[in-house]
Amino acid sequence: MARPISKQLLRRPNPHSPLPQTHPLTTTFVSLDPSTTWPPPTITSLNPSAKVPILSITPPNSTTGNEGGEDGKNPIILTQSPAILEYLEETFPSRTPLLPRAPHEWQKRAKVRELVSLICTDIQPPTNQSCLLLINHLSTSLATSVLPESSSLAPFTPQNPSPGKLFAVQILTSGLAAYDALIAECAGKFSVGDEVTLADVCLVPAVLMAEGYGVDFNEERFARVRRVFEECMGMWEFREGSRREGEEKRHPCGLEQENPRVGSEERGAEE
Repeated sequence: MARPISKQLLRRPNPHSPLPQTHPLTTTFVSLDPSTTWPPPTITSLNPSAKVPILSITPPNSTTGNEGGEDGKNPIILTQSPAILEYLEETFPSRTPLLPRAPHEWQKRAKVRELVSLICTDIQPPTNQSCLLLINHLSTSLATSVLPESSSLAPFTPQNPSPGKLFAVQILTSGLAAYDALIAECAGKFSVGDEVTLADVCLVPAVLMAEGYGVDFNEERFARVRRVFEECMGMWEFREGSRREGEEKRHPCGLEQENPRVGSEERGAEE
């Protein structure tokens, strides 16, 4: 794993909260390169299913018992993206909620969760690298058992794509087309209305993955998804969050004033 990067998470001032307004945040890049040994011991010690992301929450030096384990001191571990996203949204709320909070916005909340589930349940898991490698392995084993002379199969290339890649393209294509149809009645500038929500946070990496597999988003069935994605990528937060390890980007001067999502109170996670 790469060198940890230290950052800060900032929360809005809340006189009724026992938690400090500033929390240190350390991010660690985990390589998913199939040529490396997987899983690293540090991953399995935190998550028995040996998957990422993992959020380890260490409470501040406090005896309030409002953070951490039952005694308020032991770290708690969250290992599923939806759980992590909702924890961060509830713990570090911003002026523009990523999950609508007003009582009358219950339909919007349900819609956001529906779209998050579509990405995190129907699209991402089956296109996970471990699944695709397993598909390739089983396909090769089956071909060899049925046709022994195929033991020296042609290598996978763009002209001869692997079964795993073909499977991933099918899942991503059908899943994101379904996403596009589901936001037909609720989309504004973003997936649900005119403000960023957790649905957009999940959509962007799914589109980036699909682009990596060659999915053509110029097709009409992806028109809404493409428009929302482009709107998201116009924001520094999405560009920074989507960068690959080793790339360096800095927050452009003055964007805090232009974008209400990046106010001085909750900029957070900024290098």
